[in-house]
Amino acid sequence: MNQGDHDFHIVKKKYADLTRDELFDILKFRSEIFNLELGLPLQTTDEHDPVATHILLVNSFGELLGYVRCLSIFAKPVKNSSFSHLCVAPKHRQGNSKNDYSFGLLLTNEAIKACREISPNFGIVTHTNIALKKWFEKLGFTTVGEGHSFGGVEFIWLSLNPRAEKSIEAIPEAKTSNRTSPKKIEIESALSI
Repeated sequence: MNQGDHDFHIVKKKYADLTRDELFDILKFRSEIFNLELGLPLQTTDEHDPVATHILLVNSFGELLGYVRCLSIFAKPVKNSSFSHLCVAPKHRQGNSKNDYSFGLLLTNEAIKACREISPNFGIVTHTNIALKKWFEKLGFTTVGEGHSFGGVEFIWLSLNPRAEKSIEAIPEAKTSNRTSPKKIEIESALSI
């Protein structure tokens, strides 16, 4: 796909297939957005990274523009596939760039496809801060269970209504490649996905 004068593509890999440079870029990118920009007091790496599928939006210069990860969750009583850590670089967010569409939406679409590949018979959920609740609801997600607070930020689980998937898939697709509180307002404006 083309963004301004530069092509970009989706790279989808399992943890074991990531190069050291790709893994470093992912961890640095997530830390810059979640810890430095948003000030969230949480570790952006966890035990789910080694079992996740990592989806990177990369331009022709190798710059990471956006990221999301997908995995299966086997928590009782329900089995689901899940995506999390959805983030877009500030200068490439809708309204901050020459994009005529949202990289966040593009990554969400890719995450849903990956979740279907990982666990075709499971539902799809995402865990996100409450500031993005309305954005996800517009895509057909509904709140599941109670929210909770971590580090002064409210988080919620959202589940995708299966009937909503077709409307999400109508957004532009990127070429896929296997190449090697006030806080709520800050979060919402920082993500602008």
